[in-house]
Amino acid sequence: MSDRTGPAVTVIALLLLLLALMVLGWRARRRRQRALPEPPRPPAGLGAPALEVDVLYVATTTAGEPLDRLTVRPLGFRGRAAARVHDAGLVLAIDGEREVLVPADRITGSGLATYAIDRVVEEGGLVAVTWILDEAAGTAVDTYLRVIDPREKTALVDALQRIPRLAHDDDNEGK
Repeated sequence: MSDRTGPAVTVIALLLLLLALMVLGWRARRRRQRALPEPPRPPAGLGAPALEVDVLYVATTTAGEPLDRLTVRPLGFRGRAAARVHDAGLVLAIDGEREVLVPADRITGSGLATYAIDRVVEEGGLVAVTWILDEAAGTAVDTYLRVIDPREKTALVDALQRIPRLAHDDDNEGK
């Protein structure tokens, strides 16, 4: 054996140990979050969106905790996505996953953010949407999106900020 075999075996063993710890950590996180429901699917016949933007879906985290990733399917992994704003809410179409509807009446806010999980960008480089995942438990979450064309970021934030008013205005009609 050469003088490099021992260090190479040690490095490989450490990498395998780190991989095993990451898998165990992910499984433990999924167990802790198993009571959380999956987000709703968009209804059939939703119609054309008011706005559609290509984004990178970064993560969904516990509200106010940008480093606490949720593992709820299909929100557990990041990927390319389309964000479509409808009167009914925000539809996220993450590549390789089923579509998710963030219902209008569950959106509590939106704005800009700088970091979430493993993504740190320029000041205000992420769009953050705060919404209620589990109505029964009142579980609030933040969903982070990175708009691919920076010129569309303002339009997305503006459209998202109009959604809650539309939902609440509909609730108050005729009262």
